[in-house]
This record gives sequence, C-alpha cells and structure tokens, in this order.
Amino acid sequence: MKTFKSLRSLIGRPQKEQLPTCVYAILVNDVYSVLGAFAIGACTATLVGGIAAWRTNNVLLTFLTISTAAVAVARGLVTISYRGHKPTIGDDLGALRRWEQWYAIGASTYGACLGAMCFVALMLTDDSVSHLLLISNAVGFAAGTTARNSSRPSIAIAQVSFILLPIVVGSALHPGVAYAVLSAITALYYLATIEIAQYLGSNRRDLLLMTRAKAELAQSLDTALANMSHGLCMFDRHLRLLVWNTRFCEIYEIEPEALSAGLPLSQVIELRASRGNHPNQTAAEMTADFEARMARGVLSHWKRELPSGRIIALSHQPMAGGGAVVIFEDVTERDQAEARARFATHDGLTGLPNRLTFGQAVSDAVKVGRRNGQEFRHVCRS
Repeated sequence: MKTFKSLRSLIGRPQKEQLPTCVYAILVNDVYSVLGAFAIGACTATLVGGIAAWRTNNVLLTFLTISTAAVAVARGLVTISYRGHKPTIGDDLGALRRWEQWYAIGASTYGACLGAMCFVALMLTDDSVSHLLLISNAVGFAAGTTARNSSRPSIAIAQVSFILLPIVVGSALHPGVAYAVLSAITALYYLATIEIAQYLGSNRRDLLLMTRAKAELAQSLDTALANMSHGLCMFDRHLRLLVWNTRFCEIYEIEPEALSAGLPLSQVIELRASRGNHPNQTAAEMTADFEARMARGVLSHWKRELPSGRIIALSHQPMAGGGAVVIFEDVTERDQAEARARFATHDGLTGLPNRLTFGQAVSDAVKVGRRNGQEFRHVCRS
C-alpha cells in the first residue's frame, strides 16, 4: 500500500508533508548531491546491458541498453542544471517541487529501464551469464539508490519497485527451481529495501527538524540574553565559560570578542581586573572566592563597588551536576535611593535622628505597650 502511495506521488500528487521550506530544500538537495556514484552506476549498467545484448543477440535488450544510457545522460544533465539553478531557488517552494518531480520522473524511468532489461533477459533468453550480470547489477543499484534517495522515501521506493518487481515476476515465470528461489529472495529483499528507505528517510527528516529546532532555540536564547538588563555568565563544573551576554561585557567594559566558550574562570576575572574594575583585590583572590562558593554549592549574594562608583550586586546560583550561573546587576541607583530615604529621617546638620524619627519611635512604643497591657504615662518633673 505504501509503495502505491509513493508511485502516485510521482505523477503530480506529492505527499502532503508539513515540512518547513528550508528543511524540504535540504531533502531535495540530498537526492541531487551524489553525481559521481550515479555516473559509475550508469556506466556499469550500460556495459552489462551491452554484454548481455551481444551475448544473446537480442534486439530488445539492445534497445533497452541504449535507452538506459540515454536516460542516464538526461538525468546527469538535469542534475547539472539543478546545481546551476540552486543558488536562485532559495525558499521557492514551487521550484523545489518541480525539481523534485523532475528527479522522481528520471529515477523511475531509469529504474524501469533496468527492471525491463532483467525481465526481457529472463523471459526471452536462456543465457544464465546474462541473467547473472543483469540481475546482479540491478540489485546492486537498488541497494545504492535505497540509501541515495532515502531523503525522499517515495522516490526511493518507486525506483526500487521498478527495478526489483520485474525480477521477481520474471524469475517466477522462468523455468527451474533456482529461479523460483531467486524470485522469493528478491521479493524479500524488495520488502526490506522499502523498510530501510522509510527508516532512513524518517531519521533524516527528524534530524533536520531537530537541528532546526535547536538552531531556533539557540537564536531565541541569544536574543533573550542580548536584551537582558542584567549581566550573565554561566560556568561549567570545570570553571570554564559556557554562556555570557552583552550586558556583562558592558558592566565590566570588556570587548565581547575577548570572551570565548571554554575560557577559564581565572582568565575571565583577569579580563575584568585588567579594565581596572577591582583595584583592591587580586584576580587570584577573586578566583579563590568564586571556587569557595562553588564548593559550598548554595545560593549566595554579595556586592562589589567599582572604582567608577557603580555598585554591582552578584548572585551565584549553583547548577545541578556542577557549574554555576552568575547574575550581575547594577544596583547603583537603587542603593542611592534607599540611602536618600534613610537620610530623610536624620538631621541634615548633625546627622542625628530628627523629631520625625522621635515621634515615630514614641508612637511605636505606645502601640507595643497597649498590645502588652501596659500603660504609657507622661511624667512631668518641676
């Protein structure tokens, strides 16, 4: 049933696959990518067909051999033309489908020629040498085309059907037990090639879809990291840099190109220190401090003030399996706002708590006394 569906797809009724155009383009390109192996196979088929036609002096075999060679040349020209047009195809879905249909027609026609050569030899000649040469060549080509065209399983199955089914029928109709056994073995081989083509095609498609999904996820992650208001660095359990963002570079005035995946923590800290960010602490001391936090394996927070006066809050979050994520947040304005709010309750001249603070303290004391059943008394002494 699946074979018939594949055959129908060759006459303008392609399978409805919900594939992204970029993935579909790669699958179509796959079938056109191997020209050298096909050229060798075409030369072999022509040579074997010529030998069989010469040995049997069969006119029909001669015609089929010439036809096979002509179809091979036409397929080669189509492949060369595709490669020439490939840069202009891009994501043109209509063009991709046309090129796939051209390939499918060529593959099926070529397969039909090989199958017909075997069938004619089995039905019209008794030359066992010709039978051996033609069938061996056809079966070998079927094995190759199963893998070569597996990116489009319907094409692979159709071509293999045109090659092997005539051998199955011709061998079954040819007298002799050996040919009956050959027919049965070829039929089993045919079923195996269908399963292999479907398996390889499904794996290839799934791999491309997975790769595309990972690429999209990586792009989304890069976009998210680039637009974060906080700096971020991720280190593995060997203290090697895995991920960082632009904001981290901005905070510590590091050129983005100075960082790379796999850079040791010590070198990252040395880069920060070389920009004058930590004049009161050496890179070795900071590295040792980070390693100690890694060893404790718990969430930790601390702050560092840079020479520019900016205050950076750091959050160290250990990861399961080792490594850590460090978040860098510029809290300068927030800390300054909190300081101004605290200073509003103190006298501007002396720096001591002012009358507002005293009143609030008295009010709080009264509330506490009432809650505890105590009475607040005002004592006046003369």
